[in-house]
Amino acid sequence: MKTAVIPVILMLLLLNPVTAKTIEEIIYREDNIEVPGYNITLLTVDANKKSIVACINNEKYIINRNSRKEIGFLKVEPTRIYEDYARLKITYSCEECSCDESCSNNLCYNQQAQEQKNEVPNENNAIINKENTNQKSDNTILISLILFMIVTILIIILLLTRRKKHKKRGR
Repeated sequence: MKTAVIPVILMLLLLNPVTAKTIEEIIYREDNIEVPGYNITLLTVDANKKSIVACINNEKYIINRNSRKEIGFLKVEPTRIYEDYARLKITYSCEECSCDESCSNNLCYNQQAQEQKNEVPNENNAIINKENTNQKSDNTILISLILFMIVTILIIILLLTRRKKHKKRGR
């Protein structure tokens, strides 16, 4: 049984498919931080220093202190909020993601562009639905792999215990 535990632990360590990176950055008002696939711009800080308004890939979000905003492969959490800046804990897990024009955050500043965006909601909804479907597919694959590894480990343990029983009976 002890000999089976070591390979099981090694397999679990090697099967860690999610490698998330976490960084802590100070971001000033109207400044931005870029991580793979995302552009984060701090638009404003609440007067009570309890929340921030951030633009992430042309979408505005209100993020409260001690809470977290999750968008796709990105998690943003303000750890400290000051008068003109905030310290953000940013976790992302997609190293190969890249930005296109959606990462510019121009729509958060430009009212005309915001109105044009509101005129074409069907295209945006189709893109969001497609992204959600891709994320669900990725999650399904990950869950399937984990379940497969658990079944494999259980089969190995079962075979090892049966083998031990057969050796004891044969003696």
